[in-house]
Amino acid sequence: MASSMLPCFIGEKLQCSDDCHTVDYKLIKIETLSTTDQELLMHRCELHSLSEDAVICLHHKCAYLDLYPNLQKKCCNPFNVHDDNRRKSLRTVILVQAQEINKIMGSQGVKAGMKLCPQYPSNKESTGTETAATESSQDEFIPQEDKEEQLNQSLTGLGVSPCKIRKVSSWDKRYGLPCECLEGKNTDINQK
Repeated sequence: MASSMLPCFIGEKLQCSDDCHTVDYKLIKIETLSTTDQELLMHRCELHSLSEDAVICLHHKCAYLDLYPNLQKKCCNPFNVHDDNRRKSLRTVILVQAQEINKIMGSQGVKAGMKLCPQYPSNKESTGTETAATESSQDEFIPQEDKEEQLNQSLTGLGVSPCKIRKVSSWDKRYGLPCECLEGKNTDINQK
């Protein structure tokens, strides 16, 4: 039955019409997809435009929209930083990041949904392609010393002596002093 049906738009463009209708025999109009899904489909399939009457089979919809990030198992390594395949702590590339990396590289090598290893944020910072989400998280970081200093200032303002941080020895942690002793050993707050 699959051979008697016409291939979908993606199957024709990518010349893989044998994959169409492998599991399900339903076609969906591409215009019914959301605009973000249409952009992702164009980007991942390297299409310049989608025709209004274009249809996509459920196999290609699943492969290029639903499961595409899950099918990527290793770092795409766009700048050839490492020689081996990195498979741990991978982060998914979003559409905006993929477009920025492709502008830098001058090709369509990175697609939204591909994975990058943690080594790449340092490269992104040097090229200036850092996202707003990482910028805001860096602005919110307050070192531990500053937090202690702010706490001590507020306690002094209330008329209470500042905190004295003492470390619990590894022996005390290991052999289990009661929790009250450990808590008292960590911070001392003495009333004036």
